[in-house]
Amino acid sequence: MTIYQELVTDLRSIPDQKYIDFMVECKKIYMKYPGASINNFIKGHLVEHLFVKSVSPYIELESSKKDSPDDPDCVYKKIHLPDVKTKTDGLQTKKNGQFYAREWTLKNPYSSKEVFTTRADSYILIDPTCSKVAVIDSKYFSGLFNNHTSNTCTFKVYKSEVDMIFDGTGKIPIVESIPPISEYDLMEAIFKL
Repeated sequence: MTIYQELVTDLRSIPDQKYIDFMVECKKIYMKYPGASINNFIKGHLVEHLFVKSVSPYIELESSKKDSPDDPDCVYKKIHLPDVKTKTDGLQTKKNGQFYAREWTLKNPYSSKEVFTTRADSYILIDPTCSKVAVIDSKYFSGLFNNHTSNTCTFKVYKSEVDMIFDGTGKIPIVESIPPISEYDLMEAIFKL
């Protein structure tokens, strides 16, 4: 079994209730920080850290030290480097079972290279609006067209390439409405990141 397969197996071994609890908290984050722009960055940051905090009691996954901008978000079993990504409706499924063609944004610290290069061994994809978690091997992105003018690249994700970890469709309870954060509190939150 490869280290990637071990990660998938370990993530699937976590009880569904833990993912349900995680998704409820994600929905609260999305209500507290509505809209786009800087709120997208904050939502992603909070959801990604909450994910690691939620699953680390069950598997050997911890936040990385992030010594440089190209460091992935996590370390699995001290050797595998997953990066965690969030996307609204990123894993939304059509009637035929395929994903809608929404693109995921990945860090591109090596924009000067001819093809996309990453230090991440895999990506943990979280879609808080569809309540889904999946994992994809970074081999599906490495070597593809590189965006030389940006520190990010966007890629489509295909159902055949991902390993679905949790599908919360119909399992997540209705979350009581939370008022959006005030501008003052938003600035406080930004300074704490």
